[in-house]
Amino acid sequence: MQNESTKQNYFDSQNIVDLKNFNDVQKTEKNRFFRKKILAVILIVFISIGMWYIARANQTLYMIAVRGDSVLERILRMLPLSRSILLSLPIERSIFDEPNTPEKRINYLLLSMRGKDDPNGGLLTDSIIIVSIRPSDNKIALISVPRDLYVPMPGTDKSRKLNEAYEIGEKQSAGNGLNYVSSIVGDVSGLKIHFAATINFKGFSDVIDSLGGVELNLDKPFSEAVPFEEGYISLPAGKQTIDGKTALLYTRARMSSSDFDRSRRQQEIIKAIYAKAIGSGIIFNPYRLDKLLKIVENNFKTNMKVGEIEETVKLFKNIKSPTIKTKVIDNGPEKLLYSSYNDEGAYILLPTDGNYNRIRDDVKNIFN
Repeated sequence: MQNESTKQNYFDSQNIVDLKNFNDVQKTEKNRFFRKKILAVILIVFISIGMWYIARANQTLYMIAVRGDSVLERILRMLPLSRSILLSLPIERSIFDEPNTPEKRINYLLLSMRGKDDPNGGLLTDSIIIVSIRPSDNKIALISVPRDLYVPMPGTDKSRKLNEAYEIGEKQSAGNGLNYVSSIVGDVSGLKIHFAATINFKGFSDVIDSLGGVELNLDKPFSEAVPFEEGYISLPAGKQTIDGKTALLYTRARMSSSDFDRSRRQQEIIKAIYAKAIGSGIIFNPYRLDKLLKIVENNFKTNMKVGEIEETVKLFKNIKSPTIKTKVIDNGPEKLLYSSYNDEGAYILLPTDGNYNRIRDDVKNIFN
């Protein structure tokens, strides 16, 4: 009887051990399954966010671009092909398809204006800036062309101020404004203008606000004697962060200084926007990114195709610690321009030598 009791105790204890092991295995399996579910949920969330980013960005690109790439172009550019092979393929070629030689420069024209529906000269350009990029050595040039430069207008028998070119081009053919003014600025500067874009005053101000303002460092206080419809501007000396409205007033003010000084301030704010956009991490914040994309959709136009906008984003992303040169084409010590008046009595600027050769030389050698 004692042996049978001992044997029974042994089996009971063995069953308890087996049951414990079974429970441990079951618990481990449950934990593994739970971890897999968590990882699957995280993966789905990341994929969903990625798909949202792509879809949201593409929506904006197709709203502001002149047209999309063809299916063939997109497929060929996704393939691991060299630039030289792309140049030989039966697709519309872009400056981005060319190798990054020391001579290669990609030139953008940026125009700002009140906006189409503004009754106070809505399509007259307030600022005209060439952004010239040399990818081979990470150099960027900001070149301001004065809006009062008096130039012949293609398709007419008249010369007009450069700030009227976009409006004249649009009147000749809707959607032609950017190409029209690009041709004229290209002739003045000697550069081939590859792409152009416009942004209205509201978009300019809203972009800065979406970035949380931009940093400004003034050597001395700045104020404008004549107020704008948006109000006065008065800034103290020193480092400060300004909002979109203040930045707009700062870049438009000229009564207390000059149109050329205003161009320099515009370049200053562009550099501040670039620095803030690169360092803000806005692309990792879906709410802020969506807000910025809506601003771009409503206030920005370009003659770039979708693929060219994507290449431009890559270009700026790949530029590390760029050297930024600035130039304002003016009537200063170099005497590139001189002041005059047209037959209607309006203030204008003309090239000193009667041609643009000296301007073209300066623009060509800006990186040297």
